Amino acid sequence: DEMGRAIHELAVPEREALKLAYQRWQELGEHLVATQERTTEQFSTLPLPTGPGHANLGAAHSRVVYIAPCPVLEEGAVNAGRDWGQLQTQYLSMHRGITFMDDFLKPAAAEALLAFAQESTIWHDVKNGYLGSYQQDGFSSPLFLQVAHELRELLPDILKDHELTQAWGYKYPKNNAGIKIHADAAAVNVNFWLVPDACNLQPGTGGLVVYGLEADSSMSFAEFNLQPRKFYVEKMTMRGVEKTVIPYRANRVVIFHSNLYHETASFNFKEEYKCYRINFTFLFGRRASDSNR
Repeated sequence: DEMGRAIHELAVPEREALKLAYQRWQELGEHLVATQERTTEQFSTLPLPTGPGHANLGAAHSRVVYIAPCPVLEEGAVNAGRDWGQLQTQYLSMHRGITFMDDFLKPAAAEALLAFAQESTIWHDVKNGYLGSYQQDGFSSPLFLQVAHELRELLPDILKDHELTQAWGYKYPKNNAGIKIHADAAAVNVNFWLVPDACNLQPGTGGLVVYGLEADSSMSFAEFNLQPRKFYVEKMTMRGVEKTVIPYRANRVVIFHSNLYHETASFNFKEEYKCYRINFTFLFGRRASDSNR
Protein backbone atom coordinates (compact mmCIF):
# COMPACT_ATOMS: atom_id res chain seq x y z
CA ASP A 1 0.00 0.00 0.00
CA GLU A 2 1.01 3.67 -0.13
CA MET A 3 2.23 3.74 3.46
CA GLY A 4 4.33 0.63 3.00
CA ARG A 5 5.97 1.93 -0.17
CA ALA A 6 6.67 5.32 1.42
CA ILE A 7 8.30 3.72 4.45
CA HIS A 8 10.38 1.45 2.20
CA GLU A 9 11.95 4.52 0.61
CA LEU A 10 13.14 5.90 3.94
CA ALA A 11 16.68 5.43 5.24
CA VAL A 12 17.04 2.01 6.84
CA PRO A 13 17.88 3.23 10.39
CA GLU A 14 14.69 5.31 10.45
CA ARG A 15 12.35 2.91 8.69
CA GLU A 16 11.27 0.75 11.62
CA ALA A 17 10.85 3.68 14.00
CA LEU A 18 8.66 5.55 11.53
CA LYS A 19 6.69 2.43 10.70
CA LEU A 20 5.86 1.98 14.36
CA ALA A 21 4.98 5.66 14.69
CA TYR A 22 2.64 5.54 11.68
CA GLN A 23 1.01 2.44 13.14
CA ARG A 24 0.58 4.09 16.53
CA TRP A 25 -1.11 7.14 15.03
CA GLN A 26 -3.41 4.97 12.92
CA GLU A 27 -4.36 2.88 15.93
CA LEU A 28 -5.13 6.02 17.94
CA GLY A 29 -7.61 7.22 15.33
CA GLU A 30 -9.21 3.78 15.02
CA HIS A 31 -9.52 3.52 18.80
CA LEU A 32 -11.15 6.93 19.15
CA VAL A 33 -13.71 6.15 16.47
CA ALA A 34 -14.38 2.58 17.65
CA THR A 35 -14.99 3.63 21.23
CA GLN A 36 -16.49 7.04 20.35
CA GLU A 37 -14.47 8.29 23.27
CA ARG A 38 -16.10 11.19 25.06
CA THR A 39 -13.90 14.20 25.78
CA THR A 40 -16.32 16.04 28.06
CA GLU A 41 -14.30 15.30 31.18
CA GLN A 42 -11.10 16.63 29.60
CA PHE A 43 -12.38 19.84 28.09
CA SER A 44 -14.93 22.55 28.77
CA THR A 45 -17.22 21.41 25.96
CA LEU A 46 -20.46 23.06 24.98
CA PRO A 47 -23.49 21.76 26.90
CA LEU A 48 -25.83 19.41 25.07
CA PRO A 49 -28.78 21.36 23.61
CA THR A 50 -32.16 20.52 25.07
CA GLY A 51 -35.55 20.07 23.45
CA PRO A 52 -37.16 17.50 21.16
CA GLY A 53 -35.19 18.67 18.13
CA HIS A 54 -31.93 17.64 19.78
CA ALA A 55 -33.03 14.37 21.38
CA ASN A 56 -30.74 12.23 19.21
CA LEU A 57 -27.54 14.23 19.75
CA GLY A 58 -26.52 12.58 23.00
CA ALA A 59 -24.83 9.57 21.41
CA ALA A 60 -22.49 11.71 19.33
CA HIS A 61 -22.06 14.87 21.40
CA SER A 62 -18.40 15.50 22.30
CA ARG A 63 -17.35 12.17 20.80
CA VAL A 64 -14.95 11.21 18.01
CA VAL A 65 -17.42 9.78 15.50
CA TYR A 66 -15.40 10.17 12.30
CA ILE A 67 -11.77 10.82 11.34
CA ALA A 68 -11.21 11.58 7.66
CA PRO A 69 -8.57 9.42 5.91
CA CYS A 70 -5.19 11.11 5.74
CA PRO A 71 -2.61 8.52 4.61
CA VAL A 72 1.04 8.84 3.65
CA LEU A 73 1.52 10.16 0.10
CA GLU A 74 3.99 8.21 -2.00
CA GLU A 75 4.88 11.31 -4.02
CA GLY A 76 5.79 13.24 -0.87
CA ALA A 77 3.95 15.87 1.15
CA VAL A 78 6.21 18.92 1.50
CA ASN A 79 7.13 20.95 -1.58
CA ALA A 80 10.84 20.14 -1.79
CA GLY A 81 11.21 22.40 -4.84
CA ARG A 82 11.18 25.53 -2.70
CA ASP A 83 14.44 27.13 -1.50
CA TRP A 84 14.62 25.53 1.93
CA GLY A 85 18.33 26.27 2.18
CA GLN A 86 17.66 30.01 1.98
CA LEU A 87 14.87 29.74 4.54
CA GLN A 88 17.18 27.88 6.91
CA THR A 89 19.94 30.46 6.44
CA GLN A 90 17.53 33.29 7.18
CA TYR A 91 16.24 31.60 10.33
CA LEU A 92 19.72 30.86 11.67
CA SER A 93 20.98 34.39 10.94
CA MET A 94 18.72 35.72 13.71
CA HIS A 95 19.21 35.42 17.46
CA ARG A 96 15.74 33.89 17.61
CA GLY A 97 14.58 32.88 14.16
CA ILE A 98 11.37 33.96 12.41
CA THR A 99 10.72 33.09 8.78
CA PHE A 100 7.98 31.92 6.42
CA MET A 101 7.48 30.33 3.00
CA ASP A 102 4.61 30.01 0.53
CA ASP A 103 3.56 26.91 -1.44
CA PHE A 104 4.57 24.84 1.58
CA LEU A 105 2.77 21.57 0.79
CA LYS A 106 2.20 19.76 -2.45
CA PRO A 107 -1.42 20.16 -3.64
CA ALA A 108 -2.49 16.62 -2.72
CA ALA A 109 -1.13 16.96 0.81
CA ALA A 110 -2.72 20.38 1.33
CA GLU A 111 -6.07 19.09 0.09
CA ALA A 112 -5.95 15.99 2.31
CA LEU A 113 -4.99 17.87 5.47
CA LEU A 114 -7.65 20.53 4.94
CA ALA A 115 -10.31 17.85 4.38
CA PHE A 116 -9.10 16.09 7.53
CA ALA A 117 -9.51 19.27 9.58
CA GLN A 118 -12.91 20.16 8.12
CA GLU A 119 -14.51 16.70 8.15
CA SER A 120 -13.17 14.96 11.28
CA THR A 121 -15.29 15.23 14.43
CA ILE A 122 -12.37 15.98 16.72
CA TRP A 123 -12.99 19.61 17.72
CA HIS A 124 -14.05 19.28 21.36
CA ASP A 125 -11.90 21.79 23.23
CA VAL A 126 -14.15 24.84 23.39
CA LYS A 127 -12.25 28.08 23.86
CA ASN A 128 -13.41 31.70 23.92
CA GLY A 129 -14.70 31.90 20.35
CA TYR A 130 -12.70 29.06 18.81
CA LEU A 131 -12.20 25.29 19.00
CA GLY A 132 -9.10 23.20 19.66
CA SER A 133 -7.98 19.67 18.87
CA TYR A 134 -4.74 17.94 19.87
CA GLN A 135 -2.58 15.04 18.77
CA GLN A 136 -3.72 12.74 21.57
CA ASP A 137 -7.39 13.49 20.90
CA GLY A 138 -7.50 12.70 17.19
CA PHE A 139 -5.64 15.60 15.54
CA SER A 140 -3.15 13.13 14.09
CA SER A 141 -2.63 11.01 11.00
CA PRO A 142 0.15 9.29 9.04
CA LEU A 143 0.30 12.34 6.76
CA PHE A 144 0.99 14.62 9.74
CA LEU A 145 3.99 12.50 10.64
CA GLN A 146 5.17 12.43 7.03
CA VAL A 147 5.12 16.24 6.90
CA ALA A 148 7.11 16.43 10.14
CA HIS A 149 9.66 13.89 8.89
CA GLU A 150 10.17 15.67 5.57
CA LEU A 151 10.58 19.02 7.33
CA ARG A 152 13.35 17.59 9.50
CA GLU A 153 15.11 16.39 6.33
CA LEU A 154 14.73 19.75 4.57
CA LEU A 155 15.76 21.83 7.61
CA PRO A 156 18.46 19.72 9.29
CA ASP A 157 20.25 22.62 10.99
CA ILE A 158 17.00 23.82 12.60
CA LEU A 159 15.16 20.59 13.36
CA LYS A 160 17.77 17.81 13.32
CA ASP A 161 17.91 17.56 17.12
CA HIS A 162 14.20 18.10 17.70
CA GLU A 163 11.49 15.48 17.44
CA LEU A 164 7.85 16.31 16.87
CA THR A 165 6.51 16.65 20.41
CA GLN A 166 2.97 17.93 19.83
CA ALA A 167 0.51 18.80 17.08
CA TRP A 168 -2.69 20.76 17.38
CA GLY A 169 -5.20 22.73 15.40
CA TYR A 170 -7.50 25.64 16.16
CA LYS A 171 -10.68 26.39 14.25
CA TYR A 172 -12.28 29.84 14.42
CA PRO A 173 -16.04 30.05 13.78
CA LYS A 174 -15.98 33.59 15.17
CA ASN A 175 -13.98 36.41 13.61
CA ASN A 176 -11.31 38.16 15.69
CA ALA A 177 -11.44 35.48 18.38
CA GLY A 178 -7.80 34.50 18.01
CA ILE A 179 -5.27 33.33 20.57
CA LYS A 180 -3.81 36.09 22.70
CA ILE A 181 -0.12 36.74 23.45
CA HIS A 182 1.68 33.59 24.57
CA ALA A 183 4.81 31.48 24.07
CA ASP A 184 5.05 27.70 23.71
CA ALA A 185 7.00 25.10 25.65
CA ALA A 186 9.04 23.80 22.71
CA ALA A 187 12.14 24.61 20.67
CA VAL A 188 10.64 25.40 17.25
CA ASN A 189 7.09 26.26 16.15
CA VAL A 190 5.78 25.38 12.70
CA ASN A 191 2.43 26.98 11.85
CA PHE A 192 0.62 26.72 8.53
CA TRP A 193 -2.74 27.61 6.99
CA LEU A 194 -4.73 25.83 4.28
CA VAL A 195 -8.20 27.43 4.11
CA PRO A 196 -8.48 29.15 0.67
CA ASP A 197 -7.53 32.82 0.36
CA ALA A 198 -10.97 33.55 -1.11
CA CYS A 199 -12.36 33.08 2.41
CA ASN A 200 -10.28 35.96 3.77
CA LEU A 201 -12.34 39.14 3.42
CA GLN A 202 -9.37 41.36 4.23
CA PRO A 203 -6.30 40.15 2.30
CA GLY A 204 -3.05 41.14 3.96
CA THR A 205 -4.43 40.44 7.43
CA GLY A 206 -5.47 37.38 9.41
CA GLY A 207 -2.10 35.76 10.01
CA LEU A 208 0.31 35.80 12.92
CA VAL A 209 2.14 38.43 14.97
CA VAL A 210 5.50 37.37 16.42
CA TYR A 211 7.19 39.66 18.94
CA GLY A 212 10.89 40.01 19.62
CA LEU A 213 10.27 39.31 23.30
CA GLU A 214 11.24 35.99 24.84
CA ALA A 215 9.53 34.22 27.70
CA ASP A 216 11.63 34.36 30.86
CA SER A 217 13.48 31.05 31.20
CA SER A 218 12.98 31.09 34.97
CA MET A 219 9.18 31.13 34.63
CA SER A 220 6.96 28.08 34.29
CA PHE A 221 4.66 27.60 31.30
CA ALA A 222 1.69 28.84 33.32
CA GLU A 223 3.60 31.85 34.65
CA PHE A 224 4.79 33.14 31.29
CA ASN A 225 1.44 32.56 29.58
CA LEU A 226 -1.15 33.64 32.13
CA GLN A 227 -0.15 37.25 32.67
CA PRO A 228 -2.54 40.11 31.77
CA ARG A 229 -1.89 41.73 28.38
CA LYS A 230 -0.58 44.83 30.15
CA PHE A 231 2.34 42.76 31.49
CA TYR A 232 3.58 41.90 27.98
CA VAL A 233 2.90 45.34 26.50
CA GLU A 234 4.86 47.09 29.25
CA LYS A 235 7.81 44.74 28.82
CA MET A 236 7.86 45.24 25.07
CA THR A 237 7.58 49.02 25.41
CA MET A 238 10.43 49.19 27.93
CA ARG A 239 12.72 47.11 25.72
CA GLY A 240 11.74 48.67 22.41
CA VAL A 241 10.71 45.29 21.07
CA GLU A 242 9.83 45.01 17.40
CA LYS A 243 7.14 42.77 16.00
CA THR A 244 6.91 40.75 12.81
CA VAL A 245 3.47 40.58 11.19
CA ILE A 246 2.98 37.69 8.79
CA PRO A 247 -0.28 37.98 6.80
CA TYR A 248 -2.53 35.01 6.20
CA ARG A 249 -2.07 33.09 2.98
CA ALA A 250 -3.25 29.61 2.10
CA ASN A 251 -0.42 27.06 2.08
CA ARG A 252 1.95 29.44 3.88
CA VAL A 253 4.17 28.03 6.63
CA VAL A 254 5.60 30.16 9.44
CA ILE A 255 8.60 28.86 11.40
CA PHE A 256 9.86 30.59 14.52
CA HIS A 257 11.58 30.05 17.84
CA SER A 258 9.00 28.80 20.35
CA ASN A 259 10.25 31.05 23.14
CA LEU A 260 9.09 34.17 21.28
CA TYR A 261 5.75 35.63 22.28
CA HIS A 262 3.16 35.57 19.52
CA GLU A 263 -0.56 35.95 18.91
CA THR A 264 -3.18 35.57 16.21
CA ALA A 265 -3.51 38.68 14.05
CA SER A 266 -6.96 40.22 13.65
CA PHE A 267 -8.97 38.49 10.93
CA ASN A 268 -12.24 38.67 9.05
CA PHE A 269 -13.23 35.52 7.17
CA LYS A 270 -16.49 34.59 5.47
CA GLU A 271 -19.01 33.18 7.92
CA GLU A 272 -19.32 29.83 6.17
CA TYR A 273 -18.19 26.49 7.60
CA LYS A 274 -15.68 25.77 4.82
CA CYS A 275 -14.25 29.25 5.40
CA TYR A 276 -13.66 29.00 9.14
CA ARG A 277 -10.04 29.99 9.69
CA ILE A 278 -7.91 27.00 10.79
CA ASN A 279 -4.31 26.98 11.90
CA PHE A 280 -2.17 23.86 12.05
CA THR A 281 0.66 23.83 14.59
CA PHE A 282 3.57 21.42 14.98
CA LEU A 283 5.89 21.77 17.98
CA PHE A 284 9.42 20.39 17.70
CA GLY A 285 11.75 19.74 20.61
CA ARG A 286 11.55 20.96 24.17
CA ARG A 287 12.10 24.41 25.54
CA ALA A 288 14.98 23.53 27.88
CA SER A 289 16.90 21.68 25.15
CA ASP A 290 17.22 24.64 22.82
CA SER A 291 19.92 26.85 24.26
CA ASN A 292 21.47 28.01 20.99
CA ARG A 293 18.55 28.97 18.76
